[in-house]
Amino acid sequence: MQAHGRLAVASFAFHLLAAWLAWEVVRWSSAQAHDLKHAAELSTLEAKVTSTVVKAGNRAVSWGLSWFREPRPEEEADEYEQTVARAQAHGRRALLMSILLATSVAGFLALLYFGVRPALDDGVRLCARHMCYTSLVLFLVGVSATAICLVAFKEMPIIGKVIFKFEAKGIAATIAKMFSSGNVLLGGLILVLSIVFPLLKLVMTWCATLAEGSRHDTAMKLVTQAGKWSMADVFVIAVVLSCFAIDGDNLTDATVGPGVYFFAAYCVVSLLAGIVLSGSSSKPVAAGED
Repeated sequence: MQAHGRLAVASFAFHLLAAWLAWEVVRWSSAQAHDLKHAAELSTLEAKVTSTVVKAGNRAVSWGLSWFREPRPEEEADEYEQTVARAQAHGRRALLMSILLATSVAGFLALLYFGVRPALDDGVRLCARHMCYTSLVLFLVGVSATAICLVAFKEMPIIGKVIFKFEAKGIAATIAKMFSSGNVLLGGLILVLSIVFPLLKLVMTWCATLAEGSRHDTAMKLVTQAGKWSMADVFVIAVVLSCFAIDGDNLTDATVGPGVYFFAAYCVVSLLAGIVLSGSSSKPVAAGED
């Protein structure tokens, strides 16, 4: 019983830390996307022309006033440069939190697989159950954090780089935008394939850790069938391929956000949970032992 108590304490501490790190990843990646969007708004053709005219006028005025007074020190960075610098800082924080979250998840999974699974009689089921909890954290980050940033731009004489369109979306935000724009069928399809089925599979796996006898076998069959329809790996591959296709265009650019990586991590962990559980017996685990 002491071993189960230590596992409960370790699991609670880990998931508390993981929840905070997950929030930080979503928070800073969203802040970075917001700043990048603002920087893109400052780089539109209208904004660039206005900025160029204003700067030229300011230089002319400064040159005229320099005949009567000492020139002032160089002006501070303009709003665009400040916004880009702020976006880079937020991106570094999101990356740091992502690394910390990934490291803590890897450590906890190693503890489950190499420490809990072989040490306890019900270790296989407990290992799979806590892997379900961990994969849920990864899933929430994967659908909430920024998944991809797309930029359409063109280099123009004198005024430099002009941005015509900027999009930074996560999976959940993309689905919401599809519904709001009237693409109900496509939005519903992505909702079912990337959110509903993965969650359904996760719930089935968790239930299988509690079931016994024929119910356990039935639950495992349902987990296998749900995995075939989750389409998670297809989604990740499609995003990566689209990024390569976009990067091949001189007028567009794309960067992958933490949402894709954590969604892929969810796919791997949930798959491992099913593999670990497939080797368990149909003997139930007591309700108070997890």
